[in-house]
Amino acid sequence: MFALVMLVGCGSRAPAPPPEDAGPMTTEERPATVTGERPIDDALIAWLDAEAGRRTLQMPVEVHQAVPSGVERAVLRGRETAIDIELDTTTLSMTFEMHLEPHCPASPCTVWIEGTWGSTLSFGPPAPTLTVRKVLGPVEGEPGLIRLL
Repeated sequence: MFALVMLVGCGSRAPAPPPEDAGPMTTEERPATVTGERPIDDALIAWLDAEAGRRTLQMPVEVHQAVPSGVERAVLRGRETAIDIELDTTTLSMTFEMHLEPHCPASPCTVWIEGTWGSTLSFGPPAPTLTVRKVLGPVEGEPGLIRLL
């Protein structure tokens, strides 16, 4: 009886159906709006520290995996530059290796990683760190630019 009173009393209705032409749009289907690009060069880390803040970035990261311990090394590689960075994976729902698995059949592999510059948690001296939000997929062609969203 109480449940019936609650349903009638709240005036609950079924939600309106979506328009026929509108299908569900997942995060993966929404195109990222790239507002700029930046080459990977020797001045990149200083620029990221000064300008990137908590802005969302997409970076082509060369990942070296060591079995069974996980990521051994992460590198931003430009045409003439290789910059070692740390990956902060504390915001991921699964292990970073599980996110990499569908995109990296062998090590090393280069994947697009979306995230923010800087570490979520700091322990010790600051190191160039990308906080990983998601692994987007393998890099096709020659990497050399990061994308600013």
